[in-house]
Amino acid sequence: IRSTNKDFIPEGSIFEVICRETEEVILKGAVKLWGEMWKNHWWEVDFSVLDKVGEYKLVIKSEEVDLCSTDYFKVGFHVLWNSTIETVALAQLEERA
Repeated sequence: IRSTNKDFIPEGSIFEVICRETEEVILKGAVKLWGEMWKNHWWEVDFSVLDKVGEYKLVIKSEEVDLCSTDYFKVGFHVLWNSTIETVALAQLEERA
């Protein structure tokens, strides 16, 4: 997470990972301030233990108030490859033609 405002995510904030299928929170954790770089403040959330295929969204909260959230994103095998191979292959084909 990136912001020019250091107070955008207060100390003690948490993240929740919500499953699209069930709308249940399946994972919670601490949001950690990483530091400052390029005139921005950066925070980390680690949900690397999430290994169940599905669609999820990430919500950042402070004292039960939603600060920000993502759109739903996919977790699975070869997600990036499957969603980009056709576009990339066609672009490369056109460049080689």
